[in-house]
Amino acid sequence: MGDKISDGGILMDMEREQLRYIIAVDPGTEKCGLAVVRSDGDVLVKEIVPAHHLIRRMGDVARRYSPALVVIGDGTGAQSLMELMRTEGICPLVLGVKAVDEHLTSQKARMRYLEDRRKKGKWVHRLTPLGMQTPDGPYDDYVAVILAERYLSQMH
Repeated sequence: MGDKISDGGILMDMEREQLRYIIAVDPGTEKCGLAVVRSDGDVLVKEIVPAHHLIRRMGDVARRYSPALVVIGDGTGAQSLMELMRTEGICPLVLGVKAVDEHLTSQKARMRYLEDRRKKGKWVHRLTPLGMQTPDGPYDDYVAVILAERYLSQMH
């Protein structure tokens, strides 16, 4: 397939038919969001990974969920992560790597995190308006899910 890293675009028709999973990454300096989303949108994995464990975890996930495409938020750290994937042997495990626009994903992820916490959380989270709440933990995993959803919406 040649160089499988791209800064945009969508898969060719043959690859699109093979695609079963999206491995989405929101790269960060200390922690990263990682998600595995089926091509039908079902979220299978959603986790926050320390940055120094990301490549190992991506390799584990790529071997388990194949064939997969990796999508990476195009902001801070995207280029260095793509290069690290190349040098650490992740690229041969996946169909390709695509950068996805991450504009406003943090805001959307924050709201989704708060909505989920409201459903599962304490009574105070159910009564307090979402606009007055603040997350009590990181939500990079939610950003990764939104990146996968953005890519899937581009495919259709």
